[in-house]
Amino acid sequence: MSRVIFMCDRGGVFKGQETSSRNTGTRKIDCPFELHACYYKSNDVWMLKVKNDQHNHEPAMFLEGHPFARRLTPKEVEMVAEMRRNNVPPWKILEVLKSHNENNVSTIKTIYNESNKIRIDERAGRSQMQVVFGFLHSKKIYF
Repeated sequence: MSRVIFMCDRGGVFKGQETSSRNTGTRKIDCPFELHACYYKSNDVWMLKVKNDQHNHEPAMFLEGHPFARRLTPKEVEMVAEMRRNNVPPWKILEVLKSHNENNVSTIKTIYNESNKIRIDERAGRSQMQVVFGFLHSKKIYF
């Protein structure tokens, strides 16, 4: 038997780091909505139990607030990587993505996050100083 629990993305309680001085926010408001699904392999049947069908908040008016909706497709990730290599500014990258896909609800933060992932992959686990020294060494610049 396999089990899956479906909860509202606003369910649960935020457990922040008490030692941090950073002012953080949360989407978590302890929404009680919860469904339990069980798959019975012997009968090839799914059973769904509604634990709580109520939300303690209004439905979202716009998809921009949901991280799932802001995700980039693999093709869009490739476009971001290519434009980044060509030194296109993030606001222009976002503009191009939105012009290619009218349903794209990504934000500038999505572009910054993707650029950061690409940068980390390019560095291959090396620190910024290691990258600089590697670049200088490849150009045979010594001091």
